[in-house]
Amino acid sequence: MQEGIHSIGPHGFRAVALDSEGNRVALHSNTDA
Repeated sequence: MQEGIHSIGPHGFRAVALDSEGNRVALHSNTDA
């Protein structure tokens, strides 16, 4: 994980990870579960 789970306000939560080629990928959820 490059960035842990954090709130993006009324839009929910996201986490940012690096894939095997070094690209950043954001994972989005409406809840923090």
